[in-house]
Amino acid sequence: MQLSSIIASITFLLLLIACSNPPCEKRNQVFDNYSFEKKQYKDELRKQIQLIGAEKLSYWVDSYFEKDSLTYLTVNFNGEGICAKGVLLVTDWSKIKDIQRTKGMGYQGAELVGLKFDMPNNESSDDFVYRDVDYVRD
Repeated sequence: MQLSSIIASITFLLLLIACSNPPCEKRNQVFDNYSFEKKQYKDELRKQIQLIGAEKLSYWVDSYFEKDSLTYLTVNFNGEGICAKGVLLVTDWSKIKDIQRTKGMGYQGAELVGLKFDMPNNESSDDFVYRDVDYVRD
């Protein structure tokens, strides 16, 4: 009985470790001072992604939410020199339909490998917009 409890505990810990994004290495004053929904935060995130290169970052699902009949994913952006949270407007769920179906439940900490998104910065919207993903590493 004791052995099965130990095995169950180890399995749980391994699953917990496997589905978590890497720890933040560098802090940014703008990210610390503004919430990720604010324009100042989004502008700084856009600037940092352009400096570093989107392909050099890793992306990890944080949460799913709906607002004003639109659906979004909150994503952790991690890489050398950046540790931030961003929001992606998602209109095409075909490659990530299970995330939509479950409303993100069970996908927190999953990596979005090869994530591609647009970063418009205009008067009508400053939302980042999901375009595609190679696959989800759960």
